[in-house]
Amino acid sequence: MTNFNRRPDADRIIEEVFKLIDEKYLYQLIDERIEEAAVDFEFGIEEPMTHRAFIRIIGDFVYHIYKKGLCIRQTLSVTQARAEALAILEERHIGPHARGYYAAFLDVSNSKLDGNEFILNQITEIIKALARGRHLKWVYFSQLAQLDWLTRCQIAEILLKHWRPFLPHNICQCPPVQLVDHLPDLINLLRSTDNKVKKMLNTTLI
Repeated sequence: MTNFNRRPDADRIIEEVFKLIDEKYLYQLIDERIEEAAVDFEFGIEEPMTHRAFIRIIGDFVYHIYKKGLCIRQTLSVTQARAEALAILEERHIGPHARGYYAAFLDVSNSKLDGNEFILNQITEIIKALARGRHLKWVYFSQLAQLDWLTRCQIAEILLKHWRPFLPHNICQCPPVQLVDHLPDLINLLRSTDNKVKKMLNTTLI
């Protein structure tokens, strides 16, 4: 049986979580700052492009973004910035035909992709995604992880009741107790659904 005396706390927590992960809030908090820093970055174009020059450019770019564009700004050493840039491209760069650092280096010389701009835009998007991921983990840890079992169960119950029309059938069939340990996954699903609904409404209104 639900203890309704605790329900206001669960409602308040849900409201706070969704406020902190709202798409507009994330854009202003994370994306906008990183994009502004990226626009301010200046670099020289070297012909022909060498690995040494490419690593210097992407390292300088990551240094600039981390120092000027992150919510919690970081000042990296030259070595740290270059290592971070290499890791970002190796792990996450996806080009037209391949992925990883060497694919990124080949893309730089591709005139159809606008070379350096294409790679720097990719790094910008990757850093935004990483920063968003860190923020979401912080929100879920600070707002949900340390709650008692009953409150988390009530949160799952409220989410299921409110969002049932938009949830997959298999999720709707779960009792709240089965979702207590999966609240971040449930909220991520709802957040994705909410964004899709808003996009559909905006398209319809246009």
